[in-house]
Amino acid sequence: YAWHCLEQRDNHLGRIHGFAEKLDLPLEWLVKLGVIYDASRRTFGFPMHDGMGGICGIRYRTMDGKKFSLKGQSSEGIFMPSEGLAADIHRLFIVEGPTSLAVLVGLGFKAIGRPNCMGGYEQIDSFLRRHNVKEIYVCGDNDPKKVRPDGTVYYPGQDGMRNLKNYLAQRRSLVYAYVPPWKDFRDWWKRKMPRATDVMDSVMRFREA
Repeated sequence: YAWHCLEQRDNHLGRIHGFAEKLDLPLEWLVKLGVIYDASRRTFGFPMHDGMGGICGIRYRTMDGKKFSLKGQSSEGIFMPSEGLAADIHRLFIVEGPTSLAVLVGLGFKAIGRPNCMGGYEQIDSFLRRHNVKEIYVCGDNDPKKVRPDGTVYYPGQDGMRNLKNYLAQRRSLVYAYVPPWKDFRDWWKRKMPRATDVMDSVMRFREA
């Protein structure tokens, strides 16, 4: 079904262009992720991949920002460029969600996206076993604090970032954490339209700190 939607994508480029404008992202950046328009559900979707690179499901996103997957028809996976990634990668970014991924891929970075701030461990592990990656940068959304019923404070994106960073660092030496200056990479792009050099300067300063 996912491949059928991808094959039909060219029939809906006008709708996808409107979706890109709604997200404040260039159309070609979404196309790099294999974005689709599902006419039967009148919504848009990003293919999810297993660690081997095959499509295992679709994450839907409506024009008003609601996100969902089809129960029983989609397995949770990671987002990645539709053309795949080379076996040898010097610097890999792991972000949360497809729209942040679209920004980094559009700016020329090697990156994959986890399905949410806590998921994707199995698929990321499988992906890393197939690729020789020198440096890994786990990126967390710059979420505001939230308060649990017991009064304790937590930061979903940043907590999930640290958990994945610590998990990966058990077996790999060069694993870093990074939080963008705005909510996420898409928000950063909407506000400032950073260049790739701006992103790397921020990443290096954050790493040094």
